[in-house]
Amino acid sequence: PLHEQSRVLAEATPLGRLVHVPDVSADLLIEAIRSHRAALERGEDGVVKRSPETLVTIVPLDASGRQVCVKQFCTRGPAHALKDWIRPSPACRSWRAGLVLSDLAIGAPRGLGVLLRPKRSLSGDSYLIMDVIHDATRLDRFVGAPLQALGARRRRDLIDLFARFLRRLHDSRVYHADLKSSNVFV
Repeated sequence: PLHEQSRVLAEATPLGRLVHVPDVSADLLIEAIRSHRAALERGEDGVVKRSPETLVTIVPLDASGRQVCVKQFCTRGPAHALKDWIRPSPACRSWRAGLVLSDLAIGAPRGLGVLLRPKRSLSGDSYLIMDVIHDATRLDRFVGAPLQALGARRRRDLIDLFARFLRRLHDSRVYHADLKSSNVFV
């Protein structure tokens, strides 16, 4: 189980069960989730994505200005709630996938914590809190003008590099269920 890994702590909070890295307090992560909810309610600039499945924001973690990405996995009806009751939540699966990538020395945002709804409940969303990747561009935003400015040789090199990256993932038995250009950072 996720909470038995030596590099994480697990504790009960008023919002649900929180599993997190030891160097970030539970109070800071809970406050980040509250900031996430407030940003969604107010429609603030920190809202990155709104879809029926996920809500994503960039919010401050602490007074130092450090920012985190909060991804809320929304319960989409009784069938999905039942599946998530039987198997790990999407937030938990994403956390684990990030740990696998980290163990393979493949760059990914560092997961800081996961908030899970009570296990006996069929309702409630789960949350993944992770570091923000600064100075990175989503591949779908890079493919336009910035890619065209590289020239044919450098574009081929980039495509070759991406193909070798995918081969490395698959050779490591890592498969991404939602691989698309908006989920890849360069």
